[in-house]
Amino acid sequence: MGFDRDFCDFLEYRICALFSTANNDEQKGYWCDGVVFDSMLDEKTGLFRAFTGKSGQEEYQLFVHLGRISAGLLQKNLEIQSCVPKEPCEDTFIVDITKKQIQMFLQ
Repeated sequence: MGFDRDFCDFLEYRICALFSTANNDEQKGYWCDGVVFDSMLDEKTGLFRAFTGKSGQEEYQLFVHLGRISAGLLQKNLEIQSCVPKEPCEDTFIVDITKKQIQMFLQ
């Protein structure tokens, strides 16, 4: 459970889905070819590397911010996939192409 390989694989596919439905012209054609967990920055923020972009090979920093529900589930060593955003939204999935950073806010 937690930020294991299964969760990273799940994030890879969810990021692809979020890019495919994004209304932002800059992100059209973006996809994700892998996600790797790096470290916890604090008790509610995980740092990952996401290989994304139009080639799927550009390295982005992915910050996963835990919300109240996901933090509680993670503390109990339960799956948090249901807390990951399903739709691209300005306040839950933020992509900064210039800085090569993605901010993802879980429930």
